[in-house]
Amino acid sequence: MGRELISTVASLTMISVRIGMACQLGPVAGLTQVLTEGKAVFDTKEIEQRQNDIEFKSHPIISLHPDILDLTNVLYIFMKENSTDVISLRDDVYDKYSKALAKLESSDYITFELASGCPRPLSIVLSNPEFVIYAAVVNGEDNKLGKLFQEMENAKFGECLDGVELSEKFELPIHVIGSFFKKYEDQGYGECSKMTGVYNYRCMV
Repeated sequence: MGRELISTVASLTMISVRIGMACQLGPVAGLTQVLTEGKAVFDTKEIEQRQNDIEFKSHPIISLHPDILDLTNVLYIFMKENSTDVISLRDDVYDKYSKALAKLESSDYITFELASGCPRPLSIVLSNPEFVIYAAVVNGEDNKLGKLFQEMENAKFGECLDGVELSEKFELPIHVIGSFFKKYEDQGYGECSKMTGVYNYRCMV
């Protein structure tokens, strides 16, 4: 038993080291490699399935428009600095990225809040959890996302996770935590709080 424990601790330590090194590989490739290596410690098949389910890997969203990457950075920074998933862009910024925004909206990655007679949306809602997680990945949050992933995987049946606590613990925007919760709920692994503005999750597997 002692030898198995030492082996497990050593493996986890190596994963921690690899998380840091993974940042040098780029946001998507780095996190994918870390989570792949982490499977040596956890349940291989289930971890692999969940890793695929929440789609950390390279995503076709990048091919929607040449400005998608820059736009994603703009939207994520606004969300992070203002603690909101409802984004208000200056007219010149909206005009610069109007085609990329239209591609995201038509692909259901974002939602426009419109008003009659207004030439531009009043605001842009980051309504798709997949896009929010993608935005975090391309903004270099690999290390934090990897730790959040392990926290979610280690949750016991019936355990409740507090989104605010996880947001503070991993220094991630609350809407990234909420998006993680929603993706896990969509896969049947648990359930999210139904109260508006409350980000809690109960593990059900």
